[in-house]
Amino acid sequence: MPDLPREHSRRRFKFSRQWIVASISLVLTGCTNPTPILYPSPSPETSHSQASSALTVLLTPVDTSGFASDVKAQYGLDISSYFTAFELQLVNQSNQPVRFESQKISLIDARGKSQQALTEEESIDYYRYGDLGPDGAVVLLSKPVTIMRTEIEQIRRLHIRSATLLPGETHKGMVLFKRIGRDQCHNMHVQIQGITFAEAAGSKDVDVAFTCEN
Repeated sequence: MPDLPREHSRRRFKFSRQWIVASISLVLTGCTNPTPILYPSPSPETSHSQASSALTVLLTPVDTSGFASDVKAQYGLDISSYFTAFELQLVNQSNQPVRFESQKISLIDARGKSQQALTEEESIDYYRYGDLGPDGAVVLLSKPVTIMRTEIEQIRRLHIRSATLLPGETHKGMVLFKRIGRDQCHNMHVQIQGITFAEAAGSKDVDVAFTCEN
């Protein structure tokens, strides 16, 4: 009779261990879903390159998927595994300074749901914890800590920042959003607000449409 509680305890431990292994497998499998590849919408009234009062705005979807991707090597990490991302380039061809606010960029998906571009710190948290966030995630180290640190530094380096562009200057960087699914990527828009010309009242807005494969 004294051995029964210990046997019961061993059985409970074995069950818990199996549950933990199953949970880890489920989480790691969930991370492999690819981010949809985006393309500029064929709609004639929108383009991935737009001009607003002599400011050229070029917004390009980033796709680092695929084995031995050249784009992945260029950026230093597989951005598509973690984010829905765009490379944004601004060229000031006017004769006055232009102020750009990186916090005023949003993505509107096919269902009309809007999300703000991630800040630098939000991007780091999303890279580390995903949709659960730092308060609800169990961190599973699927790669060496040294690689994670290097990739975090790359995210900081690539992330676009607010800036004032003098005439003739160019400013570029990465705009990062939480990953969207295939059911969200048709007829989606990226809105860039808060572009301000020094000698003009109010701000200029840019709206660029994208879509994905069926």
